[in-house]
Amino acid sequence: MTNRSTPDVAAAAPAGYLRRLGVWDSSMIVVGGVIGAGIFLNPRIVAERTGSAEGVLIAWAVGGVLALIGALCYAELGARRPQAGGAYVYLREAYGPMIAFVYGWIMLVVNYSGSEAAVSVTFATYFCSAFDLPPSLIQPFAVGAIVLLTGVSYFGIKAGALLQNALTMLKLLAVVALVVTGVFIAAPHAPAGLLTILRPRGRPDMTEDDAARR
Repeated sequence: MTNRSTPDVAAAAPAGYLRRLGVWDSSMIVVGGVIGAGIFLNPRIVAERTGSAEGVLIAWAVGGVLALIGALCYAELGARRPQAGGAYVYLREAYGPMIAFVYGWIMLVVNYSGSEAAVSVTFATYFCSAFDLPPSLIQPFAVGAIVLLTGVSYFGIKAGALLQNALTMLKLLAVVALVVTGVFIAAPHAPAGLLTILRPRGRPDMTEDDAARR
C-alpha cells in the first residue's frame, strides 16, 4: 500500500539535462564552434575579393563586429530564457511552435549535416595534401572522420568533451602559428607574396609592377 504522506521525489524533480560539463569544457565548445575549419580557407577568398591588405582587415573587422552583436544577442536571450533548446525556445516563444519546429528540422537535415560534411571534407583534403595522398581518398577519409567522432560520442559526453578540448587547442595553436608566420616570417616578403595572391584572375601576364600601380 502506497504511503500518501511521502512525497514522490522523482515526480517533483524538474526534468532537464545533467550538468556534466564545466566552464572549461563549455568554453572550448563555444571557441570550437566560432573558430571553424573555414578559418583556414576563407582568408584566401577574402583577399581575392577585397584586393588589398587594408580591405582584408576591414572585412574581418566588420565580420567580427557583426559576430559580437550576434553573440551578445544570444547571451541576452539565454539569460532571459534559460530553458534547454536554445534558439528553438526563442523562436517558439516569438513566432509560435510551427516556426520552431521547422527550424529544428532544418538544423537537423540541412545545417548540422551539411556543416559536418563540409568540415570533414576540409579535414580530409588537408590530410591527404599533408601526407601526399591521392585525391581519391578524400571522401573515404571524410566519412571515416565522421564515423570516428560518432564512435567517441557513443562513450558519453565526457569522452566527447575531452576530444573537443584537444581538437580546439590544436586549432588555436594552428591559428597562432599562422599569425606568427605572417608577422615574423612572411612580412619581409609581403609585397611580392601579397601581389601574387591578389593578382586578378584572367590576367596571367600582369607583372607585380603593374599590379602595384593599380
